[in-house]
Amino acid sequence: MKRDFTLSQYRALCEAILAKNWPILTFTQYLSASSAQCVILLRHDVDRWPNNALAMAKLEHDLGICSTYYFRATSHVFRPEIITAIASLGHEIGYHYETISTTKGNVEKARDLFASELSRLRAHADVKTACMHGSPLSAHDNRILWQHCTPRDFGLLAEVSMDLGTTPFLYFTDTGRSWNSRGTNLRDYCIGARSIDVSTTEELIDLLPSLNMPMVIQTHPERWNQPGHRFWLYWLIDHAALAAKFILRTFRKR
Repeated sequence: MKRDFTLSQYRALCEAILAKNWPILTFTQYLSASSAQCVILLRHDVDRWPNNALAMAKLEHDLGICSTYYFRATSHVFRPEIITAIASLGHEIGYHYETISTTKGNVEKARDLFASELSRLRAHADVKTACMHGSPLSAHDNRILWQHCTPRDFGLLAEVSMDLGTTPFLYFTDTGRSWNSRGTNLRDYCIGARSIDVSTTEELIDLLPSLNMPMVIQTHPERWNQPGHRFWLYWLIDHAALAAKFILRTFRKR
């Protein structure tokens, strides 16, 4: 079996996606479309290591693919030169917000912080969509914000983990270093979407030809590294996170 979660494996996944001959859209393109159809939306949550996101964006550009990159506003992720570079390749830039967890549940402060961070991001890209950061170590779900306001209050088309319209979607995520690993996936899901548990990227590639529903495929670029020290470093980070999430899930059920 090939080593998983490498850029080479991601290229193979992209080639399998292209082989379906379905439209591959950004979220803004999909939300602005006049009719629903079988489409594939590629979503990338840039939680850390933004250089990995740029490498992934270049790979997709070489294959003629446009996708959506959601950037956190933290100092180690908010890199204007990388954000503008990815946008210049034709990809969509979105806002990966975590304002409820940052403000420890203070909705008023969270709303002000959301507006401020979104404005900073819009100084470097045209931002039309947002998606919450799972913040698995926090007791607060960032989507609580939308009980008190709407994305349109900020000039956004949608919060894409909550609203992709009425068309049913399949949703695949690499959270937990597997695809839809429910045991360790605390918040990375799309409300209303359906899921199929798939263990490896190779299995997802083999499954793609048989799928006949629109789908979202979500990755975290920091997870995808070529073999070497960065690959094994993130392998260790992932497995430490898996242990922490297992403990959190156990205690939150009590």
